Amino acid sequence: MRSIHKSTLGICAVIICCASLGAETLSLLNSKEVPSTFASMWQGFDPGTEELDVEILTQWEQEEVVFRVIRYRIGVFKGKKAMMAGIYGFPKGGKELPGLLQIHGGGQYAHH
Repeated sequence: MRSIHKSTLGICAVIICCASLGAETLSLLNSKEVPSTFASMWQGFDPGTEELDVEILTQWEQEEVVFRVIRYRIGVFKGKKAMMAGIYGFPKGGKELPGLLQIHGGGQYAHH
């Protein structure tokens, strides 16, 4: 299921918080000093260490393209699992395809 995330195509939408979990995805800023570089901001973060927990909410085909409304985990923040929803599309039978991620602005619901 990891390939779904790598080649996400469509509109990403809602962040949903669910049940409480353990360790945080990103460490909390305990000092008053804010990271000053991109590298220091992401130091120690490995996105491959957590499962994506991908759910296919609905799926359909249209003109040789498969579309899926999916939801996947983006991390654990303040002890809660955070999920993101999106619309994922790919040519029927396609393999090892490049991906495009289109961010629409956030705060709304994903409509296909």
